[in-house]
Amino acid sequence: MIVIFGYSDKEKVTLLKDFFGRIKKEACFVDEGALSQTLASILKGEGDFNYKPSKETAILVSGEDREEVAGKVLSALSKGQIGFDHHILVEEEMLEKSLADIFSEHSAHRAFIKRLAYLQQLIDGTASLKEKDYDPDDWSELKLAVANANDYLDALVNDYEDSSKLAIKDSEGLKKLVNALRVAMKTLLERKH
Repeated sequence: MIVIFGYSDKEKVTLLKDFFGRIKKEACFVDEGALSQTLASILKGEGDFNYKPSKETAILVSGEDREEVAGKVLSALSKGQIGFDHHILVEEEMLEKSLADIFSEHSAHRAFIKRLAYLQQLIDGTASLKEKDYDPDDWSELKLAVANANDYLDALVNDYEDSSKLAIKDSEGLKKLVNALRVAMKTLLERKH
């Protein structure tokens, strides 16, 4: 089943309903009134859609073929210029969580991924720097910050299954790594020989 959250434009809702009817996929439409409901209750059809406007929109796809269905649905909908702020593949552990909690975790995960990308950009930015051009103490600080950042990324890669949990638990740790590397780079560049 597919859950559509937050679309208040009746024309787009009609298009979405027609689309899901054509591809023979069951979809339910919910608004902010469903934020306190568990995903399981919404999937049972207990959600309610009253065309209340929402700041964000989401599509949640459940079922064994959710990855394939999500890819096809999102591709087709994007051609019709219907997009979503959140694209969520439903996992079993989400079923007893409220829709609000799922969105909150998804937003935290997206922020975590953006910080990871920024951390990688910072690491990549150090590749062109030459040790001989900088103060030895500053260079050592930078190398330590890069090593810590790489260790963190390696740990994530080696324990990929827990990376989404880490996004919630360790966002502060990632912020500290990003900040340490950013400060080390800034200090190094300010004191260039």
